[in-house]
Amino acid sequence: MKSDRTFRVALLQLENRVGQNNHTFQQAEAMIERHIKEPYDFVFLPELAPAGYAANADVWNHKEHMDGPSMQWARAIAMKYGIHLGFGFIEHHKKHVFNSYAIVDSKGILCGVVRKQFSEYYVFRSFKGPKYIDTTLARVGIAICADSHQIKVFKEISKHQVDFVVLPHAWPVASAINAMITKEDVDNAMHLLDTYPFVYSTHLRIPTLFVNAVGKMQPMVGLLGKLMTADAFSFKGHSKIISYDNHVVAEAGADEEIISGTITMNHPLKTVSQPKVYSKGWLHHGSFMLRRILMPVDGLLGRIYYIFSGKRRNQ
Repeated sequence: MKSDRTFRVALLQLENRVGQNNHTFQQAEAMIERHIKEPYDFVFLPELAPAGYAANADVWNHKEHMDGPSMQWARAIAMKYGIHLGFGFIEHHKKHVFNSYAIVDSKGILCGVVRKQFSEYYVFRSFKGPKYIDTTLARVGIAICADSHQIKVFKEISKHQVDFVVLPHAWPVASAINAMITKEDVDNAMHLLDTYPFVYSTHLRIPTLFVNAVGKMQPMVGLLGKLMTADAFSFKGHSKIISYDNHVVAEAGADEEIISGTITMNHPLKTVSQPKVYSKGWLHHGSFMLRRILMPVDGLLGRIYYIFSGKRRNQ
């Protein structure tokens, strides 16, 4: 592949509206419509948008099969505006529910689907499949939220020589000071939100598209939900388009907006380096107690809850 290939890309930093699909359909198209004067090759939405992100059993009310409302909307928008469109959806496949991300091309054809591996275990089934999607234009790495923070997924994306990587997020960060959260905690959370996406551009030397949600977080089930409460955590956006040589092409704030820019492919790839790995395979600092004790226990309880939930099976 030639090293001078370029793509026009856009990221839709959307408000997290759980279950308000039609509203989000309209808002997303309006944002594209206003900015389509300069044609895009790719447009990407955040994790689980347009259905909205929630780490509780309410998401089962909005699960859909592969050709459900989100897929039908995405096909129509991709064909109407001549774009490749990436979006998240709550995938219902056989008896299971997955946190999934898909890309459809400008002809409305499904290019592929990636399912989240380090998922919200109480409500989604974990899936260890490929973390890239081949389109007619490029091979696109997809690392959905927590997946992108794990060395296993980083290595998977590195191994398959993707042209660029998309990090769809609904990343709840500490945003209010209370008895358990200090101002330093809030500042550190925002610093990580701003700096973490550079892990991929720094070590893989490929363009990195970090697309995050904004707005309120829904209550979270499980032990983590006792700590990450909806009144103290929220989605703060700060989506970014980062070039392969680590320059910020475009950056969003904390409101609903669209950002766009041109990315250049880096082929042949420069030497890939390995990022520093922290406790339990994470790619950034975190609480030892949380990662070594609470999260493994919570993950086990979550898997048991998911397997035996009558609500999931009956909906």
